[in-house]
This record gives sequence, structure tokens and C-alpha cells, in this order.
Amino acid sequence: MSPGHHPLSSRCRGMGRPPRLGIATAAAVAVLFCLSLLVSTASPASAQGPLAVQLVGVDASSFPVLTATVSVADASGLPVGGLPAASFRATANGRPVPVLQVRTALDAGAGIAVVLAVDVSGSMQGDPLAKAKQVARDFVARLTPADRAMLLVFSDGVSVAQPFTANKDALYQAIDRLQAGGNTSLYDAVATAVESAAAAELPRRAVVLLSDGADFGGLSRTSREGSLAAASGRGVPFFTVGLGPQPDREYLGQLAARSQGRAMWAPTPADLPPVFEEVHALLRSQYLLQIDLGADARAGTYDLQVEVTRGADRGQGGRSVEVAPPGYRPPQVSLPALAQGARLAEPVLLVPAISASRRITGARYLLDGQEVARADSPPFQHLLDPVAVAPGPHRLRLEVTDELGGTAAVEVAVTVAQVPPRVRLVSPAGELAPGAESLTALRGKVRLEALVAAQAPVQSVRFLLGGRPLAEDASPPFVVDLDPGQAGQGPVELTVVARDAAGQEGQALFRLELTGGAGGPGLLPVAAAAGAAVALASAAGAIGVRRRRRSARPAATTARAEAESVAMVVPEAAAGPSPSQGHRQVLDVALAQLSVHRRQDGAAVGEASLGRAPFTVGSREGCDLVLPGEGIAPRHLRLWYREGRFMLHDLTRRGEVVVNGRPVLWAVLEDGDAIELGPYLLRFRHLHGPQ
Repeated sequence: MSPGHHPLSSRCRGMGRPPRLGIATAAAVAVLFCLSLLVSTASPASAQGPLAVQLVGVDASSFPVLTATVSVADASGLPVGGLPAASFRATANGRPVPVLQVRTALDAGAGIAVVLAVDVSGSMQGDPLAKAKQVARDFVARLTPADRAMLLVFSDGVSVAQPFTANKDALYQAIDRLQAGGNTSLYDAVATAVESAAAAELPRRAVVLLSDGADFGGLSRTSREGSLAAASGRGVPFFTVGLGPQPDREYLGQLAARSQGRAMWAPTPADLPPVFEEVHALLRSQYLLQIDLGADARAGTYDLQVEVTRGADRGQGGRSVEVAPPGYRPPQVSLPALAQGARLAEPVLLVPAISASRRITGARYLLDGQEVARADSPPFQHLLDPVAVAPGPHRLRLEVTDELGGTAAVEVAVTVAQVPPRVRLVSPAGELAPGAESLTALRGKVRLEALVAAQAPVQSVRFLLGGRPLAEDASPPFVVDLDPGQAGQGPVELTVVARDAAGQEGQALFRLELTGGAGGPGLLPVAAAAGAAVALASAAGAIGVRRRRRSARPAATTARAEAESVAMVVPEAAAGPSPSQGHRQVLDVALAQLSVHRRQDGAAVGEASLGRAPFTVGSREGCDLVLPGEGIAPRHLRLWYREGRFMLHDLTRRGEVVVNGRPVLWAVLEDGDAIELGPYLLRFRHLHGPQ
């Protein structure tokens, strides 16, 4: 061997057959070989100055402390050993981070999981396979008790000749059984090797792959690029050995570079032993660096760089690595309610389906790249309303972040339909409920404002009272003034119609009850609109009724009037939901009556009289009829008198009110109707017939 000539330097210069590595030279390097678990996206090693520094892999099992495997070579390609800890410095994303400890493979004494992948296609028949068996046995002989090895063979297919084991005899026997024949499934072999190595129990892993040819077209189910992507993304370095005159040099070189391994060449079978000596030298010459990212480190991608100095010589190498604590899974997210290409004409409540190993700390929704909503707590939902979006195609993106900084995103293409404007109506006291089934009482003169959401500029808003034009506005604020003199007795309908610049019209109907009187709030709950009311029920769990006084009655006659117009008495009952004592309710004019019964046995527990004033039934104090018991909402239903008939409205809108055996949201009551409500049966009876 000529002075200064070394097998590593011949490989790095791309020269021909490398000479054998002598025993004395082999003893000069560390005895144990070492690799670290790669959890990164591979990138080529870099060399700056006389030293070539390669960050082979990163083990994140002690996150936020990383164990980085680093190889250092001089300008001739020779491994540089014996460097002190002071020779190493590290940065993460450009920020200096402390190097806590520097060890060699000999110091570490840790095992490695190695997959020996051997080509046994027909072209390996004879001396090539015989030499391959020899070097494989020699490789196994150098394993330490802490190491594990697997034998993988490939030709027409890929098979495991021996799973991971520390039993050298089992490995020797598997090697001796190898036979050549068939074609080459090279890409499938690479994919299988990386999956097998990544599943090994030891955190440090590597693949040594020997092949004398290229993938036989169409034989592998894995594509060329797919196999390279698998090797570069799983943290397993490939040490590739191309045998003979026709190996796929380009592919084997890319495979080694993208996995942070090495590509080596053996022109003849006789060149295999020194090449495998080179593999051992590379494995044994690496350093293990403990790098501390800091207590505030978060899972994610880091640009990890290592700088090495030896006297005046200097070099730097690094790579982009994905790091996270053990057992960590980056979040995954989807939007089940929204299919790709969906057409949106109605509001859609987006509730993401999120899978994560750590707590999700935030989510944000973006429409065409612009943030439209943000949520910091479960269920991270968002109402996507087409009326707030211009018609046409859009891209909706949802991004979620966990407590370690891990992120996930889903993007959906949608088409928003052209929709009419949407109208809301508010008074100084609050928003009015729309729809024919809702009734809002207004006292005195009140100003109402229409709030309009539209895809195009709003051109006009019209107000119609009982179908007759009342007012119109062409610019905001869209307001109308109402007073009791504009409507007769009983509820009236106010319709608000909005038109936008695209010619779309939207409208909403509001049922109002206008009452006289000055001062006080403009918007009142219906049950309180008819005058003052006093709750008489005081015992817990008792049925309660409210007493109303006519404001026009002189105070001196109140006592006498009450004595003459008792309309309802609730007697004490022995069992079930019932009052603890009798109560009385005095009404202005009794037009109908409700008798209250227990559904379980039909027992009567009370009765209530109904007049022209709206009458509310529920479990909350303040209702006209307070019914305790399971299934009764605080304000469950409302009865009101209109045009000579009594109407019923289910305030919960859950369809849990049953009239004559049929669930209803609203109904016109007839004499004798049976109303089922929780544990009660209410029977309705006209006192004078419909008016």
C-alpha cells in the first residue's frame, strides 16, 4: 500500500478497486461500530474546510436531549478519531445549543440493529454468491452481544431468511442456505429493509445492501422514487455495495446519499472483503453527541448543524431532522362534514375530527389563504356561512397545533352558491326571534333595526306590517319605528325584505304583540307582557301559578274582586310530582282551562285558567305554570290567544310536546285536546267555546 493511501480515500475519490484494509489499520479505529436512530429527512452531508463532517442520524428517545451520530473524516477521507468534547459545537435552527457529552462507539457500548440485504438473483450464481456468503459470515462474526442482525434476501421476491437475532449460529446457518436464481426485486428489497430496520427494538439501526444489478423492470411493486423516499424518511442509513460491472450505480448512490449512508463498489467478488472492512471502519469511527435542545423545545423540524475543529482544521455538517418525545404522534385532522368539491348553499357547522397524542392548543380556519376564524378550545368548530362568502370556487384550510408545536392541516376545495341576503332584527333590548312560531311582545314605541348579511352590497331594505308597506331604507342603518297605534289588538306580522346588488332578495318574518304604555324596555318576554305578575309557589318541588291583577281596576276593589273571581285551585296530592299546598290564581278573564294530571296514574294535581295574556309553562320560577319533574325545560311551552283561538308553541323546538299523540312545535288547540309534557298530561277545555 502506497503512503497515504487508504480504502476510504480511494472510495471518496471515486477511484477503482480499493485495496484491502489491513489488520493493524483496523485495530487503530474503534472496536465497536455505532449508528443512531434516524428520525429525520435526509440531506447530503456537507464539508467545509479540511474536515468532512456528516450527521448520520439522530435518536430522540430522550427528547429534548438528542443523541446525534456524527462521522468525521480528513481531507483524504480517513476517519478522524480521538477528538475531545471541546472540538464539537452544535446549533439548532441557527441557535447555539449545548453539547452535553461526546462519546465514541467504544465508549458507548450500545448495540446496533443491522439488516444484511443480499441479492440472490441468477447473476449471483457461483463465485459472487460464495464471496457474498463469506463476507456476510465475517460481518456476523464481528457482532457484539448487544448487537442484533437480520438476513434479508431478494430475487424474484423478497424474504426474511433470518429475523433479528443475537444468535450467530442461527445467522450462519441462514447464510449457508442461500441459493441464487431469478431476477432482481431491488426496489421492493429496499422498502422491506427499511421497514424491517425501523421496526427493530434497538434505537440504532442500519442496512448493508449488496447487489450486482438493477431492478428488473415491472417486478417490484415499489417504484424507484417510492423506495428512495422510504429510505430517506425513516432514519435508517444504507451502506450499499455494488458488485461487478453492472450494478445500478446511480440508484445505489442516491440511496446511500438520501439515507445518510455510503455507496461502495466491488468490481469483482474478490473485492468484497476489503469493501466490508470499509463498512466496519465507517461504523466504528463515529461519535455520539448528546445535544440539549432545552426545556422549552417543541416537537417539529430542526435544522441541526455540528461544527468540528481540530487545530486549524475545521468542518461542518448537518441536516433537517424531525424530533419529538417517545411515543409522540403528530396530530391528524379531517373535516367530515365537508367533502372535496362540495357546493355550499346553506351554513355548514364544521367540527373537525382530530387524532393526537398531545393536547391540541389551537385551530385556525383560512379561506383562500386569509384567516377567517380561530378556536383555542374543543370542539374547535366553525360555522361556514355561504352568505358571508363571495359566490364561486374557494379553498378552505384548517390548521391545528398541539402543545408540543406539532401541526396538521386539511384543505378542501368548495364552491359557494349564490344565496339571498339573510335578515336579523334587533331592538335596544335584544334580538328578536324570527318565524311564525315565535312571538315577541313590544311595549310602547320602539325602534327596530334590520341587520343584513349579503354576498353583494345591500341596495334596499323594506318593512311590511301585516303585508302593507311600512318603511324602506336604501342605506344603513336599516331602521323602523313601531308603536301600538300602528296595529290592532293581538299579534301582528312584520316582514323585512332585503335586496342586494346581485338582484337576490331575502326576507324574514317576525310575529309581534304591540302593547301600550310608556317607558320600560322595548322588548319583553311574552309571558311578562300582559302586566305585573307575582309568583305564589314557594314550596320546593310544588306546582306554582302566577297571579295577575288588572292595572285598570281600582285598588279599593281588588280584594273583593279577588274573592269573587277565583279561577284556579291546586290541591295537595299524595304522590308523584305535585304541590305541597294549594295556591290560587286570579286572571283578568277566564276563557279556557287547563287541568293538570299525572301521566302515570291519571291523578289530577291541579288546574289553571287561561285568558288573553300569553301563558308560559316550564320548570323555572317566573313561568305562569311551574311544573317540576324530569323532561320539563325551564320555559317549555307557551299558550296565547289569537283571533278567538288558543295557540300552543313549543319553546324548546325539540318536538317533545305531544298533542293528541302527535309531537308538535306549534298547534291550534281545540276543546278536549290532551297535551303530554314530561310526567304530566294537560287537558285543554274552552269555557265559552272559540270566540
